[in-house]
Amino acid sequence: MALFYVLVMLTLGYYQASNIIAESIKLKLSTGYVTYAHLALIGFKLILESGFVCTLICVVFYITAWLLDCFLWLFNVDEWAVPLLFKILQYKLYDSEIRIYQSLILFIAVLICRGKIKDNQNNIDYSIIRQHDSIFDITMDAFLRQKLVKISLTSRKVYVGIVYSEQFKQVDLGSIAIIPILSGARDKDSLIIHFDCNYSSVYKKIGLCDGKVDKEYDDKLAEFRIMLRVAEIESISMFDLKYFNDFEHVNISIEE
Repeated sequence: MALFYVLVMLTLGYYQASNIIAESIKLKLSTGYVTYAHLALIGFKLILESGFVCTLICVVFYITAWLLDCFLWLFNVDEWAVPLLFKILQYKLYDSEIRIYQSLILFIAVLICRGKIKDNQNNIDYSIIRQHDSIFDITMDAFLRQKLVKISLTSRKVYVGIVYSEQFKQVDLGSIAIIPILSGARDKDSLIIHFDCNYSSVYKKIGLCDGKVDKEYDDKLAEFRIMLRVAEIESISMFDLKYFNDFEHVNISIEE
């Protein structure tokens, strides 16, 4: 039975962690035995909360059954309510080792878990993502401030774009999703960026820059998203075209 309880806690923990964004992020960032400990802790908390609720329910039923037995005692009728309650709670399901009260605790734990998932479905703890590493710190900053971000890849390809909101709702920490605004490549010798593709004109042509935001707008925008693997990112920074031009084309002369 001990193995059964462990499996129940791990299953409950995974069910909650995989459906709550903040917990899902923690799950993805954990490795090895830490993952199992994290899931077991979530499941253990659910079982404790469920056990407390189950105890309250059983106390209410016990008091009700005891009052009924007291009423029957006044009429010299044998007590049966309390003994029947304990018999029901101790009854084994299908001749297994699982009793009714254990099933009740599990059922209530699932209800509590589903309630927490519903309450936290759209709650994203951005601080957890920002603590992951410096790349996601800058990415998160650009997303929250709705600023452009410049991403240079090891292939010398460069993208400038807006971080796509679904990036964090889907909790993909191996990639960064952006809506590209500019793209180009670095010169192999000078490493100066030469942009050769401007997506803005395309967005204007199909009406993505008219300020209207609805489902159709989101669907169109999603068609332009690009997924960039974090492992292929060489550098990432905030981007402003005015300052970019100042830095990229300035001539520096140092006199000794």
